[in-house]
Amino acid sequence: QNILCKNGLVVVIATICWYFVGYGLAYGEPNTHGGGSFCGTSNFAGSGFLEAQAAGTNRWREWFFQWAFCATCGTIVSGAMAERTALTGFAVYVAAMTTFVYPIVVHWTWSEHGWLNNESRSVNYKDFAGSGVIHMCGGISALV
Repeated sequence: QNILCKNGLVVVIATICWYFVGYGLAYGEPNTHGGGSFCGTSNFAGSGFLEAQAAGTNRWREWFFQWAFCATCGTIVSGAMAERTALTGFAVYVAAMTTFVYPIVVHWTWSEHGWLNNESRSVNYKDFAGSGVIHMCGGISALV
């Protein structure tokens, strides 16, 4: 159970979870019934990526860039949990973190539809190079 094995596990699990659910929760469009400020409701499992590419937007590049941040958030906790948890417990944590926790916080702060990043408000959330979201999620999860 070394840290290299756990970080490799993070990459594999984060890739699967971010592709199928996480990216859609983080950067999906809001639903048509007035919601969407809590989490995204589209772009799950790469849906709409080919259409966006035909329109001139490379969603695959965006997905890969944001996936790296998602995996980084998971690896922050691997250091705090080193030699303290079983590998299966760590795998369950990483799946929950990269599928639900991190993507929802990302939607709140970085998505144009998130409630903390709403241009109609007088005060908006400002993040310096993404360090706030990544390290806050990873750090709080390490404490918990």
